[in-house]
Amino acid sequence: MPTRFEPALVGAIALFTGAIAVADEATDFGRFEEVRRYKADEATQGVAVDEKHFYAIANRRIGKYDRETGEQVASFDAEEADLPLLHMNGGVCFRGLLYVAHSNFPRTPATSSIEVFGCQSLQHIKSHSLGRTDGSMTVFDIKLRYFTSPEGWGQYAIEGFGVFAHYSENPAWTGHGTRHTYIASREIFAPFLDNKKPVRLPHLRRELRRATLPKAVERFQSNYIFPDEVLKRFEPHSCSGGSWGPGGKHFYCTGHDRKEIYILTLPKAGSVLKHVATLDIPFPGQAIAWDRSEGNENLLWGIDRPKREVVVVKLIKP
Repeated sequence: MPTRFEPALVGAIALFTGAIAVADEATDFGRFEEVRRYKADEATQGVAVDEKHFYAIANRRIGKYDRETGEQVASFDAEEADLPLLHMNGGVCFRGLLYVAHSNFPRTPATSSIEVFGCQSLQHIKSHSLGRTDGSMTVFDIKLRYFTSPEGWGQYAIEGFGVFAHYSENPAWTGHGTRHTYIASREIFAPFLDNKKPVRLPHLRRELRRATLPKAVERFQSNYIFPDEVLKRFEPHSCSGGSWGPGGKHFYCTGHDRKEIYILTLPKAGSVLKHVATLDIPFPGQAIAWDRSEGNENLLWGIDRPKREVVVVKLIKP
């Protein structure tokens, strides 16, 4: 049983210890099958999703839609709200809040922030500035991770992950090309358990709902670069989307315009992500989001930017 909640103080080594199961063949991951499309005028950058709604994200606008009917139920416009937002991208829903990656791309010097909205009202709640950043933040995702401390205490960590993109098509912007794109992480906080047995995830979620999330990510602890074979597929653009898949072992990421998704894992050693598979998808890249609502864990959401549509695909396992 969790007894208290404390700010995370665990180092990067503790975050990433433990063996990671890796598949060698793309067929081990199955295939994606399209199940539905929605019209959404804001579907130009990315999408986020919760149990009853999805959120189509544009540079300065967000549309909230009913996932059953496809009808728009709320909207946000940075111009109407008099907020100096320039380039919103990927987002994730967590505990009733929508976290969206934002940058000042293509302005210099490069800066990034995490913009937070209430899922119910779509009202802008707060902005967590990352200040000057090495690249443009295109992805922000949150996941739970369980590991055992050296003292034998079981612990769940809540981690924030961000992708910071560089572009070979515009190297003068940051002075670097696509190969300098990287993913960074930081533990946000962790509930310490008073026994050695893992806590069932539904129970943990109830505990988290009663906890207060401390100040979100301001700087990142660990970072990894993308493998060469994936960077070549990103070129001359960069990583536009990313979301941790079911179970949290594999990071699914997309480029700017190719109809394919790259499946990566954290390395057992070193700083280069391991590419384990590439799967076809029926939409051309951009920001994505795994559906983490109960019973829908095999659904992935993306956008078809040219058609201004939100696309839902289902992972069909072999």
